[in-house]
Amino acid sequence: MSVQTRASRIAHWKYWDIVAFVSGGVPPLLLLLSFYGAKDLGGLWGPLFLAAVPLYLLSAVLAWRRGDARLIAGGCAMLMIALVLMLPAILASAFLLATCFAGDCL
Repeated sequence: MSVQTRASRIAHWKYWDIVAFVSGGVPPLLLLLSFYGAKDLGGLWGPLFLAAVPLYLLSAVLAWRRGDARLIAGGCAMLMIALVLMLPAILASAFLLATCFAGDCL
């Protein structure tokens, strides 16, 4: 089997929409675990969070034509929920970084 045939089979896999939904649900699940469970997951929180977003994007692109759009949109909604929950921390970090660049670092 050639590499092109193998890549075509992977791209036409019929479960990419489910992968998009599950990978979109990983960041809110990690946030809930960290807030309510006070678990750090052994330092895997950051890599899992950063791996879920590109996996969602890749699987959403591959599932767009023949996948269930509701599952893709559900994964996107869960990613947006995680982003909104993290927005205060992101803004605080951005303002702290801006003050450091202005010379008023703590």
